[in-house]
Amino acid sequence: MPYNLLDSSGWIEVITGGEERAQFETVAKDVENILVSTVVVVEVGRFILRKANQALADLASTSMSEGIVVGLDLELAERAVRCGLEYGLPITDSIIYATALAHDATLWTMDEHFEKLPKVKYIKPRKKKTK
Repeated sequence: MPYNLLDSSGWIEVITGGEERAQFETVAKDVENILVSTVVVVEVGRFILRKANQALADLASTSMSEGIVVGLDLELAERAVRCGLEYGLPITDSIIYATALAHDATLWTMDEHFEKLPKVKYIKPRKKKTK
């Protein structure tokens, strides 16, 4: 079965019960085929600690650690450099995308930076309701 990689936006939806949770939950629960970039662990942890609490941050870390955790090594860093330049991605996004490409994984995201790139499943966020 092919690998998938959730970016930070997908994990945040799953962990916090966001509106798009259902779009990402099945992928997140397939722990044998989900890649977890360590940079995503950092982004999700920081977001949750700012917006919620340590208990939810711990839950997020535990959930993500059930997948296949992929750290940044020299080869992946060099690939991220090329991805960043080729696709105009910020540093963190270039690491996430390079991780997905290095493992022939589909990247699941709500981040517009990735919307039109190959091997990306882009989920358009619902518009915020106006009062």
